[in-house]
Amino acid sequence: MTPSLVYLVGIPGAGKSTLMGELTGTCRRERVESSRLPHDVLSVGGQVVGAELGAAGVGTDALADRRTVIERATEWIASCPYPLILGEGDRLASRSWFTAADAAGYRVRVFYLECSPAVAAARLAGRAPDPDGGRWLAGSSARAATVAGHAAATGWLAAILDGHKPPMALAHTVRRIVPELGQLS
Repeated sequence: MTPSLVYLVGIPGAGKSTLMGELTGTCRRERVESSRLPHDVLSVGGQVVGAELGAAGVGTDALADRRTVIERATEWIASCPYPLILGEGDRLASRSWFTAADAAGYRVRVFYLECSPAVAAARLAGRAPDPDGGRWLAGSSARAATVAGHAAATGWLAAILDGHKPPMALAHTVRRIVPELGQLS
């Protein structure tokens, strides 16, 4: 079976971490604090089924500096360490990371969670202060759209998801598109 990389992109507050939690919620997690790429090994019934990059609840944003983490992640994925790799967030959402995963033999599937900036800002209101008056959110929105556009042009974009929908409905859609995710439950 071809290994798969499932990656969620979207602006902060779009629901990426919530959706990832819905997809992996029944898995047992074992933390690996690797110097190359920290991740959680996911298992069900004692069987390793995959890995989630970064840390649960914050995704790849928990990883180090963008430039160095992409280099380390590229080396890490070249060894095809898991049959299913899941990730979300800004740190690895890049053409170079997806290209490296594809070159390593992974079937890359990117899901773009669209969400209005107003809804995202409301969701983020309790989490972190907004020191720059929304410029960070606007820049992040443009970056997520660019990454999704490249993924679509390369054939990696699996779907554009409505980030306003309930996480359970979104998880159902993602599982329908990526049958390998069925092993997570």
